[in-house]
Amino acid sequence: DGVHKREDPSGETYYWRAGTAVDIEGQEGTDAQAVSAGYVSLTPIHLDMTHYPSLSRLESWNIRLDNPVEEG
Repeated sequence: DGVHKREDPSGETYYWRAGTAVDIEGQEGTDAQAVSAGYVSLTPIHLDMTHYPSLSRLESWNIRLDNPVEEG
């Protein structure tokens, strides 16, 4: 239900994920059910926050840069 920023005794920051317990009854094939049955559950995830439908829309805007930013 949330992520809480905390500090350990040595002053290092860590984050604690909090929430309610997961009800695994009748949820065949879920990670929670597999772990409850004594298995290890691996879920490949990828964090990609790009909104791909907007990319194609932005490409069609034909933006002209009169004053491009110089690198360096």
